[in-house]
Amino acid sequence: MSVLKATALELVQTLRSFMIHATPTQRCLFAILLNTPFIILFASLPSIGLFVDEWRELMNPQYVIAINILQAVSVLTQWFLAWKLWPHRFNPRPIPQYYRMVASLVCVSYAAEAFLGGNLTYPTCMVIICIIPIGLMLLDVPSVLFAFGIGLSLIILNEVFILFGWVDYAPGYSPQAFSGGVHHFMAELLRTSSVYLHFVCYAVIFWLLFDQYEYHRQLLKEMSQTDALTNLANRRFFLERLEQECKKQKAMGSPLCLALVDADHFKRINDSYGHSEGDRVLQAIAKTLRDNLRIESDVIGRVGGEEFAILMPGTAKADALFLCERIQEKLAEQIFGPQKTPFKVTLSMGLVEGSYVKAEALLHQADDLLYLAKNNGRNKIVSVEMMDRLEDGLDVVSSELYPAPQATTTSPTLV
Repeated sequence: MSVLKATALELVQTLRSFMIHATPTQRCLFAILLNTPFIILFASLPSIGLFVDEWRELMNPQYVIAINILQAVSVLTQWFLAWKLWPHRFNPRPIPQYYRMVASLVCVSYAAEAFLGGNLTYPTCMVIICIIPIGLMLLDVPSVLFAFGIGLSLIILNEVFILFGWVDYAPGYSPQAFSGGVHHFMAELLRTSSVYLHFVCYAVIFWLLFDQYEYHRQLLKEMSQTDALTNLANRRFFLERLEQECKKQKAMGSPLCLALVDADHFKRINDSYGHSEGDRVLQAIAKTLRDNLRIESDVIGRVGGEEFAILMPGTAKADALFLCERIQEKLAEQIFGPQKTPFKVTLSMGLVEGSYVKAEALLHQADDLLYLAKNNGRNKIVSVEMMDRLEDGLDVVSSELYPAPQATTTSPTLV
């Protein structure tokens, strides 16, 4: 079972990768490959009755054969298109004309099957259900709308013909199949089997479609919360988490620490070594921060160009200070730049422990401490405890309500 599960997961990953990176031509080829077995299966069920004498009496073979010929033409035409497209499968150019042709052929194929057994037996909505998922998954919107228009026109035209008596309802079946107003078992078996086969096939299509939807939804969510260069939380998401954790801290009374981290003399790095080296430094800082996380509830974000932030819920100042010192030491062990002119990077930090403090006040205090660290020679950590006083049930944030903070500074040992 574990092997089967692993194989299924690998298949899903392969499909996801294909859907993301496939060229327009490859998508069109995949649509043809996906449609072909479905069309063959849908056409084969009514055809079974032609080889059983008792069932054949309940059918109009000429209509079944005619629809089978139509289905064969549809499949062969699609594979002719696939043959023409195959040499161009790596071409990134759009191919809307092929999209429209494939979508229209599929639409006509499913509509023909629906008309053969009756629109009420083969629900007409299945034609739409087939075109839209495959179209949205593999093709483009104009092609989907074009095929949808064809399908809808065929459905309306068929209903008009039935209304005026120009064609019979469910022409694939003879009147004996509906004798006495009761469906014959054999005919009903063929129709219901085909309907359930439709549902199975559509379940596969919808699984593929919504798997892609969920994957891209999650991807977009991560992109909206993540800094592209460092893969850390971006400023917006970090501030949202800071607001949430401050409210949680106020309700539970647990400690909360916030550290603002800034790379010292980062502009000099960009000016002397180029922005690509500057990006490498930022990525190294991000990795150092991430590698030294203690627990999953800690949040690291890039809140500015070379400025980072560490949110440590449930952490006292002493533990947070130890973490910040370790980060400085680990980064000091790394060497950047070319071999002839290597350099090291240091960090300045402002660390604050807040109790019953609003997120805005906590962030402002940490920013002031970071400014103090940079003005005090850089490569320092300035930390303070920040307490808020409760009066009449209201939160009051004011430096006049508690003693002026006693700043402490520490410097890491450079290797």
